[in-house]
Amino acid sequence: MDIHQCPRCELRFANTSELRHHFEFDHAADPRVFERFRYRAGPTEDAALRTILLVGNQTLDRDAVLDEVTSRAADGARVLVVVPATQHGHDEGGGEDPGAGLARHRLAATIERLRAAGVDAAGEVGDADPYAAVCHALGAHDVDEILLSTLPPSSSRWLSVDLPGRLRRHTARPVTVLTPAPADREAS
Repeated sequence: MDIHQCPRCELRFANTSELRHHFEFDHAADPRVFERFRYRAGPTEDAALRTILLVGNQTLDRDAVLDEVTSRAADGARVLVVVPATQHGHDEGGGEDPGAGLARHRLAATIERLRAAGVDAAGEVGDADPYAAVCHALGAHDVDEILLSTLPPSSSRWLSVDLPGRLRRHTARPVTVLTPAPADREAS
């Protein structure tokens, strides 16, 4: 199956029609000039260098999430962790939203735990918008599957805006939602 990749955000699509639609509506670009942009078509997956994108924030420290990721990476897959810097809306006078600092802390702790379990892990703090954070990661890395670690449906903003559905439609990659139980947290 050919994969058509957007030249602006690196999202991937199954055909050029979907890509043109994305280009027009998501980038507000004239689809008639689309052909002027260079884009890649063709299979991009390399089984020997499989990469898993783990996206999460509040639930990244849950044992069930880390166990699932460790299990999926047991065949030598790399894990890229992206923590969207969710804005908390109140400034504590330091100029930086506290969400960015918390995201950096969660990222470092998650990578440390994954590496301790023998997983090749790296990561980055992403945009506050999880969709934009995933798009940026996909533009910089070849990713084979996306794992979204979320709060339960009753309190998850990501699920309420159908982030998994948007990613499935616009990335041509499998998306799995991990929703650990609230009590599933390692004591710290």
